[in-house]
Amino acid sequence: MKIAYLPANTPNTPNIGVLSLSTENISSEAATKYRGLRQWNFAKIKKDYEDIGDFFDDALKPLRVKLREETKAVALRATPVFENFVKGACRDPKVAQVVMEHVREKVNPRFEGVQYTVCENPLVLLNMVDFLYLKVYFVDPH
Repeated sequence: MKIAYLPANTPNTPNIGVLSLSTENISSEAATKYRGLRQWNFAKIKKDYEDIGDFFDDALKPLRVKLREETKAVALRATPVFENFVKGACRDPKVAQVVMEHVREKVNPRFEGVQYTVCENPLVLLNMVDFLYLKVYFVDPH
């Protein structure tokens, strides 16, 4: 879990608070390989793949599918942690239920992943592209 506070730096802009809960520190073989591939530069990609599209389709996409399956399993094993995180951040108890319904959805290998806007006040985003990220943004207009 991470907490960030972004103070307004110009007049008439809000302060923003961010709470984040993620599975980015998962230590599986797929996660380690994925993190390594994300560090490749264009020259390295061109050396091993015909073009950038092949790199995404052949190298990253299968790992993203695997990561979504692994992080889904982590979130389901730790359902109380995820539910309590959302319940603590949002007054509406249905938001936690909606988040977990999305987590339980079948991983679709045809898609690159999904991001849901679960709630707008506070702004709750659920990102399931590779690792599972749950972010809550609080806007303080002063």
